Amino acid sequence: MLQIITPDDVETNDNETRTSWRLLNADTLGIDYGARGGLIDYKFRSEEPTDEELGGAHEHPEYYYVISGSGVVGLPGERVPIKGGSAFVIPAGVRHSIWGSSEDGPVTAFYVSLKR
Repeated sequence: MLQIITPDDVETNDNETRTSWRLLNADTLGIDYGARGGLIDYKFRSEEPTDEELGGAHEHPEYYYVISGSGVVGLPGERVPIKGGSAFVIPAGVRHSIWGSSEDGPVTAFYVSLKR
């Protein structure tokens, strides 16, 4: 049976840099398909983080599709602009952060993280 999950069905995870909805995972689906996914609103940052302030690295690659807004992907030594329609992969083990680049609203993305 097909299961439909919306952001209203899951707990919102909110902090100073992002709001996320973990839609597809073993808890919501009742089975582990070897991947997890969801929506994230990355908030505007008036100051770009330094390389030392970037987020952590994850043990699995993360695939992103930007739905709307504009923002930046920060990697050590690199800053890459993104906007609605952009797609990218953060390789496993790479420290990174993503943030909105406009005070007009967040950059919204759908992500999938695959287990190896």
